[in-house]
Amino acid sequence: EVHCTIPQVKDGLRHRFGKEKKRAYSSVLINNQLSAAKDEIGAYFFTCDGTYGVNMYRLTTCPMVTVDCLGMSRCCGVTIGLLENSADIIKGCKAFLLSSLLDESEEVNFNENVDGVVIKNHVIKNSCKGTIFTDNGPFGGPTVLAIGKDHGLCTQHERTDIPSVTAGLGSDRHQAMRDLNAFIFKYTSVSVMEEKFDEARQKYGHCAATLKFIDSLYEKKEKLCRAFTQDLFSFNATTTQRGEGYNDRLKGHTSLKAKLSDASLPELIDRFDAITLDTCNKALESLTKVRQNDDRVTESYKTEVGKSLELSALSVKSCEKVEGSEAQYLSTRTNGEIFVVDLKTKIMHRGEFFAIPTCSCGYYCSSFRICRDIAKALVVSSELPRSVTLEDLIVPANIHPFHLAQFHPMWPQAVRKANRADYDDLPQIKRILGGDAVDAPSPSTGSTSTDNNGRACPDEFY
Repeated sequence: EVHCTIPQVKDGLRHRFGKEKKRAYSSVLINNQLSAAKDEIGAYFFTCDGTYGVNMYRLTTCPMVTVDCLGMSRCCGVTIGLLENSADIIKGCKAFLLSSLLDESEEVNFNENVDGVVIKNHVIKNSCKGTIFTDNGPFGGPTVLAIGKDHGLCTQHERTDIPSVTAGLGSDRHQAMRDLNAFIFKYTSVSVMEEKFDEARQKYGHCAATLKFIDSLYEKKEKLCRAFTQDLFSFNATTTQRGEGYNDRLKGHTSLKAKLSDASLPELIDRFDAITLDTCNKALESLTKVRQNDDRVTESYKTEVGKSLELSALSVKSCEKVEGSEAQYLSTRTNGEIFVVDLKTKIMHRGEFFAIPTCSCGYYCSSFRICRDIAKALVVSSELPRSVTLEDLIVPANIHPFHLAQFHPMWPQAVRKANRADYDDLPQIKRILGGDAVDAPSPSTGSTSTDNNGRACPDEFY
């Protein structure tokens, strides 16, 4: 039944069948034309976390969830297979354009250079390699090697062990909990972090459980500790919460949860479609407001940049141009930290060049938002007036293309709904998107919604 039904379910379904362990199939990969794989944003950051109880076959469902320019969680696709195994997850990453590697050799992949820009994602031509966040499951290591991503581990999973491993420290327990959490969330300097690790071993080494945790944390420091993870793009997230939140939404509650626990694959696909349609409808509303307000980014992005503008006056001590450079500045903060700002960094996004301001600070590297150092450098460079406003900062030339609303696949529909013309000041966007925009589903007005093949999503899937 599955063999006959699945290929006919809907256009865009990706599938693969085998006969491993006497099953009719070993893995199934699912996405649709409105998933996040369409606009390739998952290439920058995504989480992968498996869940159970959403199909009658007792197979593990692993949604691959990213975040878009609106800050909304978007599913790139779903892998269904035997446990959280790397083989199926790797297939899903490649099918949903989440891998940074082509099928050629690793040496070719990591030496590609286009007009002075090193290409780190060779699938969609990005200068950013991208990041995957997982829990500490065994599939993480092989998957990261196969898809060529940076790897972060969920900090929430790690910190939950801290109360138990410090239980034997007596009166020192609460201070030990603060010190161990500081390794994960506080220290931004690698040298300071190393010193604190040595101090912690001396101070808490008499407790075997605490010492074991410290050594384990040190081994995984590049994937867990802020001194390292601040350099990984993650939309300022260091957990798998978005994936876990999507799992919770996918499984539903009460009667829906019971129904899905005995669902066939076509029924599970209906649920996936219903969530995708609902997300797209919400995105359409948000994007329409962005265009009606003549903005290029969301209100949340503007709020964050407003904080950066304020901090540039309060906590940046000086910002001086690097001698002999065209647009590089050294920004010194009041706490003594020094960061390098380049106002004309050349990057590649989906095969097109952009020249934007970048900074070496952890806030910028993990979020690609304008930071306090960039704001200060723009003022010092005389590109902005001394009495700079938020509107002066938030212009397309200063915004990383990841955050530009025009790259969202629902943007053409939002422009039409707002009854406005589209912006035409970035020719790269037209070259990237071309005429390949996906027609938006009409906002749902009833208890069912019809997909592009005329199939109705049942009431209970909403």
